[in-house]
Amino acid sequence: MKIQDRTKDRGIMPWLLTIWLLGPAVAQADDYAIDDAYLQSLSAEADQLEYMSGAEAELKASREAESAPVSSEALERLQQALRNPGAFEQVLNAHYPYSYQLYRKLNTQDRRRAFDTLKASRRFSEVKHVIIQAYRQQIGRP
Repeated sequence: MKIQDRTKDRGIMPWLLTIWLLGPAVAQADDYAIDDAYLQSLSAEADQLEYMSGAEAELKASREAESAPVSSEALERLQQALRNPGAFEQVLNAHYPYSYQLYRKLNTQDRRRAFDTLKASRRFSEVKHVIIQAYRQQIGRP
């Protein structure tokens, strides 16, 4: 009987040794997951700031461009964007990527308001202003 008891003990020992060795690694995995989530949130916030500053730069450039005579390219871009909301999104994505990134994060009502603003004002600077303001309101920043 003593021989069988030793066999049972030897069967348990590798498991205990494994748990003892791997326990700290498993515990650290949770810490890495927390660190990863924290880093992801920091990255998302940095992206927000990048998109916001980029969209504001696009707005400034549009306002300056609108004070000059209208080019045929700008007129064509405007006509294409006025066709429908899908075409509007394509133009926004192709020519104003930072504003488009903020636009994508807006709710349906604010997206519609951006398109309606273009139809009413025929100015991309007004659209960008609406997008930036709606996004700021959405994230709770004035």
